[in-house]
Amino acid sequence: NFELEWREDISDVILSLGFHLLYISDDGGKYQLELLRDIVQSGEIGLTALLRKVSADRWGNESLGFKNRSKILEYYSLRRRLSKNDIDAIRGMPLFLRADKREYVNLLVGSKKYIHLQKDQSAIKDRTLDLIALNIQGFCFLATPTKKFCSLYEKLNIITILTSDYMVNFVCPKLPNLARSGLETLEPVLDTLLSWWYPKESIALQTKIQNAAQKEVFILSAGGIMISAKNCVDPNMLIAKCFTMELQNYLPTSYLYKHLKLLRHLGLKKSLSGSMILLCAHALDSMAGKK
Repeated sequence: NFELEWREDISDVILSLGFHLLYISDDGGKYQLELLRDIVQSGEIGLTALLRKVSADRWGNESLGFKNRSKILEYYSLRRRLSKNDIDAIRGMPLFLRADKREYVNLLVGSKKYIHLQKDQSAIKDRTLDLIALNIQGFCFLATPTKKFCSLYEKLNIITILTSDYMVNFVCPKLPNLARSGLETLEPVLDTLLSWWYPKESIALQTKIQNAAQKEVFILSAGGIMISAKNCVDPNMLIAKCFTMELQNYLPTSYLYKHLKLLRHLGLKKSLSGSMILLCAHALDSMAGKK
């Protein structure tokens, strides 16, 4: 019987939360836990009602720890059915270990996306910690669940996502805003982008990241306008060095020169387009006329 199998574990959880367990009885495959002021009957309804009462101080009890929190998550994960009220109650409990900090959180901040980040199987380099460290606003990263309560993450609308998909769906679209915030904000993201060209990295993953990043308008030109990498000219070309004023809207600003390796991966132009050549030709004509 499922409930009787869990009776001892549920008792441990209740004790770790600081409740006083007075008496345990079972009859016909069901059990009842009599506490100092409460009674918990077998089934998630009784347990959920008790857990809703738990104060923040009790949730902070060190004896609760990872083990007993995991027991709670596993218990709910193994139940065949969970009502909306159960789901809402679970979301309100600080049961979820953050991946970036040693603290437990609930899932009640509606403006945040709760993310379980996974390494791509085909990736040579694991970038999960690097991506979490970017600290992009609006996301809370949760530690990897054990197999025993992994299915509960889906029921709670926690997003399990591969690192490459996180880059494509959530990081690359933010590049323009990050660029407007300045180099200090943008630079760590550019370094993480470049990491996808790690030696022997999957070409398919590189292409995936390249396609997502190269269409974003996040490069500040020497002329002060934002352009995409594929509309940007390599400043190391001789002709670019000769016509810096004429090509200023196509050349990256100087502080991005340290990221030219990345920009080349994203499509930095190695030759001038027809319209750019015309700009240079007009400049030559003007200089010849002055002579």
